[in-house]
Amino acid sequence: MSERGSRTDRLSNKSLPVQTRLTRSRRPGSAASHSSRARRSQIVCVLICSDSLPTRPSSAAMSEQNSIEVFQDLVLRPGSGGLSAIRHSLIAHVTGLWSHAPDAEQILKRNTVLDGDVIAFQRKADASLPAAGLTLWSRADGYEVSNIVPREMGQLGYTRYNALLQEFVALIAQPAADASGFSVDVTSSNQSLEVVASPEVAAALRQFSGAANKSTGSTHPADRRRWMRFLILAHRGGQDLTPDFVARWLREVDGWDDESAHNLSIQFEFAQDVLQAYDEDGRP
Repeated sequence: MSERGSRTDRLSNKSLPVQTRLTRSRRPGSAASHSSRARRSQIVCVLICSDSLPTRPSSAAMSEQNSIEVFQDLVLRPGSGGLSAIRHSLIAHVTGLWSHAPDAEQILKRNTVLDGDVIAFQRKADASLPAAGLTLWSRADGYEVSNIVPREMGQLGYTRYNALLQEFVALIAQPAADASGFSVDVTSSNQSLEVVASPEVAAALRQFSGAANKSTGSTHPADRRRWMRFLILAHRGGQDLTPDFVARWLREVDGWDDESAHNLSIQFEFAQDVLQAYDEDGRP
């Protein structure tokens, strides 16, 4: 997994004044753009850092609103000036500790077979945030941040990653957009269960988790019935619910221990695969 990865403390422990909207995560593998971005993120990690996996957020960062912290996405959508206007305006508005990194762009282009343009930026470290590299790749409808990687430390985690992205938006992307007429689309840093699952599925998971013996998981007959009901409903209307989200929600929101949450997420993934295969088999 890349540093993104991922859904908070920000610069000076406060959010920068960035306009955000909550969007639904894409189901892994459901769109070509997502798989392309994943490949690009892997390439960026290999070229720029050797260890950039996300860390688990501390308990202090756990939301009181039944949501989990996630890596934010940033998409820049062109106006009348097209993609070239985005590139030129971003570079022209570089400021502060940020700088354009054309050498990194050449390395990325030379070592990939992916189509499209790449824009690379670097940020120097200060007391608030570590040194990092930020890369945008072009796509059919604009540019998107494929990854942000640390230049000197092993990993960023959700909070630092999002703080770096928000600083880039506040200092560079938004001023460039105001000057050139392109749009800035930033997703939320937190994601609730209802965003990735239908109300019925979310209620079923909460019912199981709230009633279950957290030391035995789904082994008690009553707990198992509630767990099975959730698995079936998730198959019918889980939308963008993933095993990773299930594990993190159980652990970070509802207080399950790491091992139990992990085991339940494995059960969830296996059940979804089995039910999907059953559906595709076409037999009653």
